[in-house]
Amino acid sequence: MKIQYLGAFLLLTTFCFGQNMCVGPEAFVPRKDNYSFSTINFNVPAFDYRQKMDSVSFEGSLILPKDGFDKVVIIKPGTGYNTRNTHSPLAEALLDNHTAVFRYDERGKGNSKGEGGGDMTYTVTMMGEELVSAFNMVKKHPDLQGKKIGIIGHSLGGIAVLEALEHEINPDFLVLFAAPVVTGKQLFLYQLQHSENGFNDYFLYDTLEEKQKVCSELIDFYLANQKEKSFWKVYKKEAKKLGYTKKRYATHFRFLLGGGLDRDLVSKDRIDWLKNTTIPVFYMIGAEDVLVDPVANTTRLNNLANPAISATVLEGENHFFSDGESTPYAIHEQPKQKIVEWIVKQ
Repeated sequence: MKIQYLGAFLLLTTFCFGQNMCVGPEAFVPRKDNYSFSTINFNVPAFDYRQKMDSVSFEGSLILPKDGFDKVVIIKPGTGYNTRNTHSPLAEALLDNHTAVFRYDERGKGNSKGEGGGDMTYTVTMMGEELVSAFNMVKKHPDLQGKKIGIIGHSLGGIAVLEALEHEINPDFLVLFAAPVVTGKQLFLYQLQHSENGFNDYFLYDTLEEKQKVCSELIDFYLANQKEKSFWKVYKKEAKKLGYTKKRYATHFRFLLGGGLDRDLVSKDRIDWLKNTTIPVFYMIGAEDVLVDPVANTTRLNNLANPAISATVLEGENHFFSDGESTPYAIHEQPKQKIVEWIVKQ
């Protein structure tokens, strides 16, 4: 089965719980009597004049264990039509281990406003700004004073976490799972190695070597010329020069000419932050992940020799640590317990 592409990740229209529906979080968390639920709204001011981002209001749910807790985590899912109800099995496991959980409807989903959520116009820059506002709101919440605050980022959500950290927020701990920490270029080139990955639709060539060569050259050209006022013209000229014509892609837009997510991704590399951080970080990835390279990403982290970072590869696990498309957030017991146990120790 082909995995559909969305700026290096998945457009999970069938992977979400309550997609764009105004459904309360209670519907997705069993044993409701054990927790207290509250609805929280926060605002993200206008930013990035180039993307013309207006001020947007967001809504989320804070769930507190009634028998006490000393930590709260914000869960940031990956690409897709994500409401506050994603990663509910993980959320429930955290709640059962005395950890409060905050999740919010993403832009244009559930009860949050705005446009662009879940498609190619929803960039990492946008997600990072939104996560900063969510973190600052949680930090000021009266029920959370004196509690440790952590962030969990899955897949593209992990990149959004690293983007948010550029704004000098100060979480007490981080969990990144199935999140790329290599360069955007390395991320895309890895995805071309797997035929089941829909990213291959961007490059209709006979061999992997041809695909990777053209992809690499287009990325290098973009990075060298992204600030050009007439970038679109020079990029199209370069693409034509490389023979990257209409017959070479089966997507609506050719590579790097879509809504902005892929361009945003190739320009991000937060390895310097990871190299220097003293915030405890737990990194986990599946050995069977065809979207994010388990070898290259863990090797890059391990080479940092940063004692604050712990990285592990789980054999037999895929990008979602679950059984398939019908239950993408039904995380398997082993990875779920590894995340929970690590957080409990923080």
